[in-house]
Amino acid sequence: MEDDITAVASPIVIGGRTAEALSIVVPSYRLDEVKAQKFGDELVGVANNILVEPSGNHEVPRKVWKRNDQV
Repeated sequence: MEDDITAVASPIVIGGRTAEALSIVVPSYRLDEVKAQKFGDELVGVANNILVEPSGNHEVPRKVWKRNDQV
């Protein structure tokens, strides 16, 4: 990251493993510590609810694939 950039992120955990992450990247002058905490809390809430309850065409993954797994 650059000195004048602030990033806030939260992992998306599926089946006990980190599968992805959500993040925002903002110029530091637009994001103070209080706002960063607020956005971080929001990201955690959203990340914790991704694929918890399937809807439409989405399904909860049945297996966490490892690099050496074969299809």
